[in-house]
Amino acid sequence: MRWLAVTLLLVLPIAAQSELPPGYKVMRQFGKPARWRRENLPIRLFSSAHERLVDHCLARWNQAGQGVLYRRSSADEADVRLDWSSPRLPAGRAGAVWWNPVMGYLLVDGMAVDGEWNVSQGVRARVLLQELGHCLGLSDSTNPGDVMYTVVVNHRRRPQPLEAARLSARDQQALAWLYAQEEFVPIQVHLPDPAAPTPVPMR
Repeated sequence: MRWLAVTLLLVLPIAAQSELPPGYKVMRQFGKPARWRRENLPIRLFSSAHERLVDHCLARWNQAGQGVLYRRSSADEADVRLDWSSPRLPAGRAGAVWWNPVMGYLLVDGMAVDGEWNVSQGVRARVLLQELGHCLGLSDSTNPGDVMYTVVVNHRRRPQPLEAARLSARDQQALAWLYAQEEFVPIQVHLPDPAAPTPVPMR
């Protein structure tokens, strides 16, 4: 019996990674999940502000069990530029990732977080964690405990420290499921093209 109990403890965590958590969605095109190709990781991200907050959020995703997913870079070398004051950010939105859906690809065309929103560092970091998750291919969750929960936070809540912004076990499970998929639509960097369709913000 002791041997059986040890075996179950070892097998259950592995089996838990084989399914997308209930209430969790991923980005899709034509029914296929969308994610970055492993060879195109890590995503090079440029940010001109909130250095400590950005480093905290990148570290949380890099420690999610899928290797190094993000690293800081210069503006010239960046795949994605994080804008803290984008005029494209819709009113009432704390953050957004813009996409150009192209046949067979999802092209990232920008990321923004409202840097002027009067909230604590922990709340702002949770917003950025969610946008970084969207960029990786995760969509929304219906579980309030997840970073990818549809409604990020109520700004009237009491202030939260930066360290409070972290991924849930379900966030990590969803990421593991997504990056285990062998059939997927590649997420790539948007290349400027005057003929490209108008980018749309997606959650």
